[in-house]
Amino acid sequence: MRHAEHEHRQAQISFLLLGDALEIVGRREADVSVPASGIKPAGIRHTAAFGKNGALMLAFDFADGAEHGPFDWTEPCRWRGLSVPLMNLIGTALRNGGTCEDFFWDILAHEQDSDYVGRLGPGWLHRARERIADDPAEADISDMAAQAGVHRVHFSRSFQRAFGIAPSLYRQRCMAARVLSNVLAGNPLADAASAAGFADQSHMTRTLRKQTGLNPHRLRTLLL
Repeated sequence: MRHAEHEHRQAQISFLLLGDALEIVGRREADVSVPASGIKPAGIRHTAAFGKNGALMLAFDFADGAEHGPFDWTEPCRWRGLSVPLMNLIGTALRNGGTCEDFFWDILAHEQDSDYVGRLGPGWLHRARERIADDPAEADISDMAAQAGVHRVHFSRSFQRAFGIAPSLYRQRCMAARVLSNVLAGNPLADAASAAGFADQSHMTRTLRKQTGLNPHRLRTLLL
């Protein structure tokens, strides 16, 4: 899915919780495959695209003249990785309806803690990532390393440096994103779990809760 270039009239902070996102601002690109946050100043124009398995995003818009927090709004298209405590905080906010202003400011306070992510890696790594996204349940990482002509350890190390996540964990994120798409399409949970490659519905629920802090029922309630 790709969104044509468009303008953000209000300042915004976006959180990528599941899936992949590519953002382009002018000549700058960020290719993000891990939980991360990105800022968009008011008036910015950008293009956005999302992975083959979709993406789960949480975004906060700032009202005109509102306090924007301690962020450098002069550098858009720079995404920061989300720590585990911050993901837990976001999950708590969503479970509580996301309406409490205290949650909002606590989330923004955490946002500045982590390193920048989304730097572009070599082509063979992007092709490997695409293969995992195409069929995460069947993707053979050792086979991809062999086809790339590198040792399995070198493959994992390069993947983590390029995308900020181990290939095995990225595969798990792709499975979670795929099952979420199936759940939102109205498929029974057991069928959605099987189609995404999970061993059973319990495995699917544990993975979604780990990735988003929420179970499938709560996600369906929030997004439908």
